[in-house]
Amino acid sequence: MSDKITNTQDRPEEKPLTEQELQFCNLYVNGGLEYAGRPKKCFVEVFGEDTVKNPYASANYLMNKPHVLAHIKALLSSERFEMETMAVKLRPSRPSHGRRGRSTRSRHTRRRLATRCGRALPSADAAGRRSP
Repeated sequence: MSDKITNTQDRPEEKPLTEQELQFCNLYVNGGLEYAGRPKKCFVEVFGEDTVKNPYASANYLMNKPHVLAHIKALLSSERFEMETMAVKLRPSRPSHGRRGRSTRSRHTRRRLATRCGRALPSADAAGRRSP
């Protein structure tokens, strides 16, 4: 009798979501500018405005249910993973040049032009700050 029977009440995050809870979670995470991150608006869209007196409180109550919160976290982590993957794919293949985004060539060009005009370029101190 050492086998432990797991019940959904012991692990509330494994409780199955209703169809409306699933729609709420999907709207909350993938709802675009209008719905994403706005629990009250998602609640009203899924459950209707006339179902409760205070949709804001009901939306927060729904968000704090462990199985709903677990599903939202799972959706967010998968979205974050996809965004990080896209960010890596879209990263420039060439590293940026110079500390301030200037290439070595443009620094040499500025120096050459300053020399031709008879002006000296401002020198940099040990910390890299330019003096006036």
